[in-house]
Amino acid sequence: MVALTNPKFGMVSTLPVTSGMAPVRSDIQPTAVPSTQMAATGALPTQQPTQQYGLSGYESAAQQGLGQAQGTLSNAIRMLAGVGNEASGLFNQYAGTGNQANQLQAAYSGALGPQAQAQAFQNFQESPATQFLREQGTQQAVNAAAATGQNVGGNLLKELSQFNQGLASQDLNNQISQLNTLSGQGMSAAGNQANIMSALAGQGANLMSQGAGYQYGTGQNLANTRLGVGQQLSSNIGNTTSGLANLQNQQGTTLSDILGGNASAIANLMSQTGSSLGGNQMNLASILANLATGQGSQLAGLQSQIGASNAAGTTGQASAIGNLLSTGLGAAGNAGGFASLLGFSDRRLKKEIEKVGELPNGLSWYKWKWNGLLGLTGAAYGVIADEVKAAMPSAVIRQDNGFDAVNYGEVLNVQL
Repeated sequence: MVALTNPKFGMVSTLPVTSGMAPVRSDIQPTAVPSTQMAATGALPTQQPTQQYGLSGYESAAQQGLGQAQGTLSNAIRMLAGVGNEASGLFNQYAGTGNQANQLQAAYSGALGPQAQAQAFQNFQESPATQFLREQGTQQAVNAAAATGQNVGGNLLKELSQFNQGLASQDLNNQISQLNTLSGQGMSAAGNQANIMSALAGQGANLMSQGAGYQYGTGQNLANTRLGVGQQLSSNIGNTTSGLANLQNQQGTTLSDILGGNASAIANLMSQTGSSLGGNQMNLASILANLATGQGSQLAGLQSQIGASNAAGTTGQASAIGNLLSTGLGAAGNAGGFASLLGFSDRRLKKEIEKVGELPNGLSWYKWKWNGLLGLTGAAYGVIADEVKAAMPSAVIRQDNGFDAVNYGEVLNVQL
């Protein structure tokens, strides 16, 4: 949340930032990248990430687009909050002065009680400005009396008393008029501050509504795409199963007829059947390959549309995590099979270990430097094998060299 505050009057308004939005899913991970292409620095990759196709590529692009849109909205809300605080602060001086003027008016009027009223009038009488005017008026009256030969007597004292009363009344009226002006300025400043905060709150609400719309629309698109792919797969499996059943039925009938013939006819028919089976299998493989290629092209098109429509700017979370697995993944992948995303993560191979985050499954995410054993050097990111073993024993595999490796495919829930 970003707070808009007015320190003079305690006015507070809050605008939600990114915490009000659902986080980008972390269970969509990139496909494996060969170890020779992975950086050991933990920074963003300098080369283009491996292109993904099919349903996983579409979902990864959709999540990236949603994350970029949420980041843009979050930055916009922060910018609005900063501008609002700066604009509101311009009125603080006027609002504070107006509040003081309003308090002094209330004291003069008696609204704050007799004691406060008496103190206000006493402060007015003893103010430097009032004393100066009173001294100037008294001196002028004495000088005028001296010029006409009058002595300081009852008449002069009466004139001085009348002068001081008139002066006090006039000066008090002038001060009250000035206080009215200052109080009005303070009220106007406070009103402007309230209007600024109200406008910012409305804009923040609109931005949050847009973010919710992006998230809802992305979820609907993902659900509809998964449903469509599932229906296509189900239909393809059904058609393939039916075709195989018909083929087996035809083969059974043919073999039954062959049994009634001579050995030569059986041999010839088996040869024909073998050729027919080979052709059918080749055709079936070609059909499935074409179907997969067409489906991948369609989903790749959807991937491009979603990525372009939601936002532009930073790379997605999925590609970043794929890059963070770094050098150790390739070294252990050569030993244990790269398809399993196996990477050395034994604490004995590391130095300068520093925790930098936490995975959705509760495991800690670290940054470290390789200590040179097994030829591993540079910086890398990942998990610690002994911590993973305590939570997910099946994901830790002891290698022939005596060091533990971690199946990052299981830790990160990567579907290969």
